[in-house]
Amino acid sequence: MNIDTVETCKEMVNHNLGYSIIPLSSIKEDDNFEVIKLKSKNGEQILRNTYIIYEDYSLELPLVSKFINFITS
Repeated sequence: MNIDTVETCKEMVNHNLGYSIIPLSSIKEDDNFEVIKLKSKNGEQILRNTYIIYEDYSLELPLVSKFINFITS
């Protein structure tokens, strides 16, 4: 089943309606989930790339500039 939000998915898992593969950043400290990091057949942790798409002119906005610098450093 495809769910449109992570929070809906987490609630379904909380009510024993299946399991989910979601980003670790979506799990809060007070969530009561067992977390298993995904590994490849040869035992290496599976990671995924994240991309930031923005227009150069948006860096003129201080908030955007600080955010981009924080994420990319």
